[in-house]
Order: sequence, then C-alpha cells, then structure tokens
Amino acid sequence: MEPSIEKSFFDILWQLTGAFAQTGYIIGGTILLVVGGVILADWLRWKAKAVEVEGEIIGLKPRGDVFLPVYRYELDGETLEATSRTGSSSIKGQETGTRVTILILRSDPSRAQPARAAFWPLIGFLLAAPGFYMVYMAFTKYEVNGFTWATLAMLGFVSFNRFRRSIIPKSQRLSREEWRLQQRMDVDSLPVYTTEDIRQSPQMARREARAEKNAAVTGPLLVLAGAAAIAGALYFGSNMLDLVGAETAQGQVIQLAGNPDGNYQAVVKFTAEGRDITFRDKLATQPAMYEEGEQVGVLYQKDKIEETAVIDRGILNWLPAAALGVFGILFLLGGIARMPRSRDEAL
Repeated sequence: MEPSIEKSFFDILWQLTGAFAQTGYIIGGTILLVVGGVILADWLRWKAKAVEVEGEIIGLKPRGDVFLPVYRYELDGETLEATSRTGSSSIKGQETGTRVTILILRSDPSRAQPARAAFWPLIGFLLAAPGFYMVYMAFTKYEVNGFTWATLAMLGFVSFNRFRRSIIPKSQRLSREEWRLQQRMDVDSLPVYTTEDIRQSPQMARREARAEKNAAVTGPLLVLAGAAAIAGALYFGSNMLDLVGAETAQGQVIQLAGNPDGNYQAVVKFTAEGRDITFRDKLATQPAMYEEGEQVGVLYQKDKIEETAVIDRGILNWLPAAALGVFGILFLLGGIARMPRSRDEAL
C-alpha cells in the first residue's frame, strides 16, 4: 500500500509543478502576444492610413525624461505643426532645423511619428513570435487538467485582489475619447524648447555627463554582445547550409534524456547506409518537444552521419541562426550608435 501512496504523492507533485510551469507559459506568452500584436496592429494602421512627408524639427517638448520632437511640415500646400507620438531620452540628432521624414494621419495632422518603417514591425514580431511559441507549447506539450485551471483561477483571484484598489470607480472613469483628449491636452500644454536651450540647461548637462559615462561602458559591451551573437548566427547558419540538399531518413525518439538544468533532449535512432545510428538532439527544452516513440524526420551528411545528424524541423531549424542574427545586428547597431555619441560630447 505504501508504494502506491508514495507514487500518488509524487504524481500529484509532478502535476502541480507542471501546472505552474504551464500557467507561466500561458500568461507570459499571452502578454508577449498582446504587446507584440498591439505594436504590429498600430504599425499597420499607420502604414495603411498615414502619408509620408518631409518635416523639420522646430523644437522639443520635455515630458518627464523623454523629449518629444515638434515638427513643421507642409501638407496639401498648407504649413502645419505636429508633435511626435514617440520620443527619446537623448537630444542627439534632434537639433533644431534637422530635416526628417515623418508619418502623418490626415485625420489627425497634429500628431506624427518618425518614418522608421522597419523598426516597429521588427519589435512587434520579436515579441509576438516567442509569445505564440510559449502558448503553443503550453497547450501541446503539457496536459491541460484540473490543476491547470485551478492554478489560473488562483493567480487570477490574487491578481484581482492586488490591483482592485487601483481600479478607478465607474463614476470617475473617463471615456476613451475623454482620456485621449486629456492626453492630447497634456502634450499640447507642454512648453517647446530649442535643442540648444535644452543642451545649455544645468539639468541636461548633468544628464549628458551621466549618459557619456554610461555610453563609455555600454557601447563597447553592446558591440561585443552583437559581434558574439552574429558569430553564433554564422556558426549555426553554416551548419544548416551544410545540410541543404542533405540525405533524409525516418527516425524514432527512443529516449528523453534529462540534463542538470531540468531540460530534455530527444535521443533519436534511425537507419542510414545499412547501419543503426543514434544521436542526441542539440535542442534541450522544458517541457520536452517530443515523446518517446514519436516518429521524426532526420537530416544528415552521407560522409559524416554521426557528426551532422539533426532532427528535421523544417524552417524552425533556422530559428536559432535567425534570432541570433537579428539580436546581434540590433546590439551591434545600438553599441555603434552610442560610442560616437560619447566621443562627440567629449569634444
């Protein structure tokens, strides 16, 4: 009787642990999906409805630690002014008189945003893609059971009780239009300063001194991180390029090997050139991506079977190289952008 009680206890403990992990995947993935989806939807709205015009920066509006550029531009033969929806904590590159390309909505010509067409969809995709994968993993690699719903209900109850004090009473809530109008009035009421005036202020001098000191450290670190990520992308990419047009075979997952990190790697057995070959998948995940006995495709080079054999995941095989490449380029560009700034300010 004792072994069965012990087995039941550990089964329940395992299901509870899985439910907490599954809930984390669901909540984290949903947040990433929503944030990424909102960014992508907003970009699509501006892409579809906005017009691209040449503008000139005539000043900056300080809003907390962020500076919102104010543009003067011409549209349909009329000279107009617009405040940017987005800003920066730095005034570098926002000098008065700087010519920039901006996006304007005809329905709201007093609001603009820089025409960084490739930036926002990239950010949205980098958030939404892992969010989708996390939600997919939560519902395909974990068993959805009573523990899952109980965990979600418990977290929902705790979250509601924690944040209900911050909920504005219905009688005091603003409608969506009233809230947008209030935000607009807050921005419109901000004073406009020239970049030169801001740069000469004592507050900006202190901020730029801190930024110069931080840039001297973070700039090189970002460049090194970017270079390392790009090197990793080239390594993984070259390995996959070697397998373009490679031999294929049908394999079977014979074991899920655990590692000290609590992740699982599939051990796959397949037949090639008249021999039985066994290899361990390079990708370790929690939960496991495969089940014992599952049939999987295998790619390998004929002359180096054991060294090159990988599970054929289609386009997902290129995901590590692609992700490292994208992040490497972003880190590298961010580091390079910071390093010249510290040198310019030092001069």
